[in-house]
Amino acid sequence: MGRNKNRSSSRSALGVITPFLVAMTLLVVLPFVVNAGSGRERWPRRDILDAIRFVESSGRDDVKDGDGGLAIGPYQIHEVYWRDAVAAEPGLGGSYQDCRNRDYAERVIAAYMRRHASSAWERGVAETLARIHNGGPRGSDNPATLGYWRRVRARLPCGKERAIPSSPQNWNALRQLAHAGAGHTIPLCRSADCRSTPVKPIGSVNHALRPVAGTA
Repeated sequence: MGRNKNRSSSRSALGVITPFLVAMTLLVVLPFVVNAGSGRERWPRRDILDAIRFVESSGRDDVKDGDGGLAIGPYQIHEVYWRDAVAAEPGLGGSYQDCRNRDYAERVIAAYMRRHASSAWERGVAETLARIHNGGPRGSDNPATLGYWRRVRARLPCGKERAIPSSPQNWNALRQLAHAGAGHTIPLCRSADCRSTPVKPIGSVNHALRPVAGTA
């Protein structure tokens, strides 16, 4: 009789603890969930630039210089990248140090992409643009830029919704999922062709792949 009571108490405790653990696990994991997918490759350029900026500087404008002082501004632009853009579109004017300004840096990126990936820039092909920003004119063909692309992809919206952030507003959704039990998934976007795929952080961005003189 006593053993049965103990077993019943254990089951009851597990029934309370398990949903809580599921909810807490989701709270940690969901920020790294990317709505990856199923064939989508185009986004508005604004979304692409915002995603790249987040990867480069966590979205900050006052970011420290990277790559030992060789990359500056919210988009961590190298001088050779800037020179390439200005050579393509002299009307940009300004100086390399102006790349610390977000608006100017975005104009530099636009000029650079129009030179090296005009079709992708016009159509908003995010993977091509992200990998060229990271690896230079031929970055989209370099396997070493795939990790960078995954980080950018994790910041891009899927369908009409973005990945669920870890915010207090999502506690109800997490609670409902916990009560539903393990094995269920939260739909992260409305489009039928979008699926959820976990993405692990991959460490620092590889800026060593920036374009070098003569590659333009």
